[in-house]
Amino acid sequence: MAYTRVKPQGGNFYLAEYESYWDPKLHRSRQRYLRHLGPCDKKGNLLARPMHRVDHVHSTFSVGPLALYYAAAQDLKVLDVIQEALGVGRVTACHILDLALNRHLGRPMIGDPDVGGLVLCVAIAVAGLLLCSLGVHRRDVGR
Repeated sequence: MAYTRVKPQGGNFYLAEYESYWDPKLHRSRQRYLRHLGPCDKKGNLLARPMHRVDHVHSTFSVGPLALYYAAAQDLKVLDVIQEALGVGRVTACHILDLALNRHLGRPMIGDPDVGGLVLCVAIAVAGLLLCSLGVHRRDVGR
């Protein structure tokens, strides 16, 4: 069960999330720290949300709208996949990921899409479907 706790530190108060769990060795419940929620007042009312930090994005526009996509790329280990697939180093893979997040289709997340890029993506998708259907039709899978 998760719950929040106000922690005083150096004259300030911070809200943190904890959970209770059963420790079979000690035969009692214990608490484990889950995450920092931000600065708060004495009663536990948040004053401001903590800022999220994103590694490897260093020369792009504000990553506020991209933080979710970058976090997903980290969870899916996209950098490792890029390194293996293209045989490039970590720095080059980071640059490729930055380019893909920022300029692949313009900047649609901030309202500036690249129509040519969108049309090209649709054309590539349609061509891929046509090639796949031809391949399936040529094999005995379609019969």
